[in-house]
Amino acid sequence: MNQIAIGQGTSWVILDGESIAAPIVSSLLNLTFSPEPFVKESVSIRYRATTPTTISTAMGSLEIIIQRAKDNALGYYPFPQYLRIQEFPGSPYFYSPISDMYLSTNQDGYITHRKGGSKVVTLHYTRPNHFDGPEVNMALSNVHGSYVTTGIRVDHVTDSSRDQTALIQPWPNMTDLPGPLRIEYTHNHASEIKDIFIGNYYHPTNAANTIFFGQAASMIGGTLVSDGSAIGGSYRNCSFAGLAWNDITLYPTSTGHTDLFDGRTYLPVVIFFAQHAYTDLYLRLDAMRTVDLVHQGLPIWSDPDYRFIIFEPIEIPTNKLLRETAPNYLEFRLRGYRHTAGTANLKVDQMMFLPVSPGAAFKGLFPVRQNNVFIDDNFREISSVLLAAGASEMVQHVRQGPPITLYPGQRNRFFFLMPASNNVLNRSAHGILKVLYRKRIRLL
Repeated sequence: MNQIAIGQGTSWVILDGESIAAPIVSSLLNLTFSPEPFVKESVSIRYRATTPTTISTAMGSLEIIIQRAKDNALGYYPFPQYLRIQEFPGSPYFYSPISDMYLSTNQDGYITHRKGGSKVVTLHYTRPNHFDGPEVNMALSNVHGSYVTTGIRVDHVTDSSRDQTALIQPWPNMTDLPGPLRIEYTHNHASEIKDIFIGNYYHPTNAANTIFFGQAASMIGGTLVSDGSAIGGSYRNCSFAGLAWNDITLYPTSTGHTDLFDGRTYLPVVIFFAQHAYTDLYLRLDAMRTVDLVHQGLPIWSDPDYRFIIFEPIEIPTNKLLRETAPNYLEFRLRGYRHTAGTANLKVDQMMFLPVSPGAAFKGLFPVRQNNVFIDDNFREISSVLLAAGASEMVQHVRQGPPITLYPGQRNRFFFLMPASNNVLNRSAHGILKVLYRKRIRLL
């Protein structure tokens, strides 16, 4: 190792290697190799000085780090403490957060300490079974550009000219393990957004996002109406009767598309061209194989104040398969029920499937406004909002879900669902997305 250190940010205690300072002479890192998610390790630290005070002062620096780690675990101190390792001169640093720290020494250590001279102590700690490298800007691609590292535009809807996703292509020397991401979204529109949903679809070959967005032109049922303000330039004007479950419209997939859904879990979202006026409307989304019902959706009340509805998670294709051949094609049928007799009308703009395995939801306590920067830092496990780039910071969301990570050797496409505070998916809203990642390794 070129260097071993512990600490945070710009405050590090060098334990061994380059830039080591007296009274620390050297250290021996006792790494643990295990399949467990967390490992217990230790580092033996050798001090040498002419006075015991010098050694005591140096050991005090370790005690401060130990106390900071304890306070961080309790939420009293904002910065985690890390074990930092550099393999070769000039190579990147790799970090692993450490906790449960304490010091031990040999039995006659106190006698040796009082006399001055040398002293050996052992720092014990627990850490995750991996190390994370420095942050690197990712190259993002969508309809607005290819391999952009400075920030790419993402929209709040998707069609041929707008894109609410961003693709990261695999490259040589990609992360060995699923690596943590820092997602930064700068909101560039006057409309406020509140709740935010982020999903990751990763696949070894598929780089397209078209299968996840069912445009009105691809649906069956009702009347296709051309309108430049609709997503994709048209919507479905659908009528159905009350007092019974009736088909509204359906979105068919091909056999190849069903296979590309890859057995993951998705949140189906149906977007309306206009708000409906019914207070007793219930909708459900069924998955069909021709006339066979393979998944019956849960009835969900459709709030007339919302121009979209989110259904319960669904696995596509439904249930586990042998995958020896391609799964059968599916039709997703939107069905409606009203407690009132008569004909109801619904204008369906788009059907989309948001990946949630993995994915995370951010329930907004306060809206994200124009020029605000939403940040989800999965290395620090913290989400917050900057009131402007480089400005004051505030926690505005309750995070639900696992860390958003980059999967090695895969095409990773990130999806964003960002409803406005007035409960619509604004067709003109957009922002700038940056994604930073840290290479994650287990063995140094």
